[in-house]
Amino acid sequence: MILIDSDVYAIDIMYPRDLRYASNSDFLVSVADESKGTTIFNVLEICGKASFVLPRDELLKLYRSFARDYAVVVLWPKTDAMKAADFLAQRVVARSVAKMMNRMAFLDALILCVAEEHPEVDTFITWNARHFQGKTSLLVQTPREYLEWLTHLV
Repeated sequence: MILIDSDVYAIDIMYPRDLRYASNSDFLVSVADESKGTTIFNVLEICGKASFVLPRDELLKLYRSFARDYAVVVLWPKTDAMKAADFLAQRVVARSVAKMMNRMAFLDALILCVAEEHPEVDTFITWNARHFQGKTSLLVQTPREYLEWLTHLV
C-alpha cells in the first residue's frame, strides 16, 4: 500500500496554479486503482489548510467524504483497546475539526509514525521527500518519481 502525504491532496484541492499540478494530477489518476491510504492526521492537515479558503459547510463535507472521494483508506494510530480509539476519535478529532473551523492548521508530526505502525504500508509519497528520506524504512518518493517507477514496470 502506498501512503499519500497531505501536500499531494492540497495541490489537487487548492493549488491548480502550482507548477506541480499537472504531475500531481497524473499521479492521482495513475494510482486510482491501487491500494492507497493516508493518515487521519493527513486528512486533518488538509482540512486545516482548506479552512483558510473553504466555507465551513464545504470544509465539513471535505472532512466527511475525503476517504470516499479519493478512494483511500484512512489510517488511525493503533491502540490496544477500542475505548482508546473511541476516545481519540471523539475527543481529539472532534476538537481538531472544531479548531479548523476557526482556520487553524493541524500539525503533521505524527504522520510518519502512524504510517510505520501499519505493515501494509511500504511506500510514502510526498512532494517533500527529502524531509523523510533516511528517517524511515518506507520507500519515500515524490509523485513524479513514483510515476517514473510505474513507467519502468510496464
